[in-house]
Amino acid sequence: RPGQFATLATPLGEIFSTDVAEVRLPLSAGDLDFINLPAPGETNALGQAPKVTLSSQTGAQALEWTGHIVRSEETVDPVNRMVYVVAKVDDPYRLAKRDAAPLRRGTFVKATITGRTQENVVTIARTALRGKNRVWVAKDGKLTFREVNVVYTDKNEAILSEGLQVGEQVITSLLGGVIDGMGVDVQPVSPVKP
Repeated sequence: RPGQFATLATPLGEIFSTDVAEVRLPLSAGDLDFINLPAPGETNALGQAPKVTLSSQTGAQALEWTGHIVRSEETVDPVNRMVYVVAKVDDPYRLAKRDAAPLRRGTFVKATITGRTQENVVTIARTALRGKNRVWVAKDGKLTFREVNVVYTDKNEAILSEGLQVGEQVITSLLGGVIDGMGVDVQPVSPVKP
């Protein structure tokens, strides 16, 4: 208030930059394997840093900002076991272009990070996994158990680096009393009617 006295160590305000924003993003140990991160304590040049897209849903409007992962923190959070990386977003308030909504301090965002490309992988529905590393395959009218190498899973998909070839028929239905080598009859997929 005007005329009020300030005492020693009393905060009078808060100042933050509007030319650059830094966003801390939690990643699991499994996520780290797929991203070219800078070593802890080092900063990547922007041309070498993984790209990150930050998005936020405000009512019916989807907002989006682009940045890069510029550094990682050195410790694992003892509470949630996550490692934090820092994304840098230039001109978060869009003061230079004035072409879109600002990334305001404190906004909750969803991050999509561009990871490393991996060759010769197969993606299946996560529900097609039987246990941690097995699938059922239909081949020559028989159901066979197949060991696979799962390199990544999320809530919808599993990415496999070994054990399946493109075009093989994976059984996605849950079946009771399954025996390796039992006969199966694969039904053709019926076309979707409008």
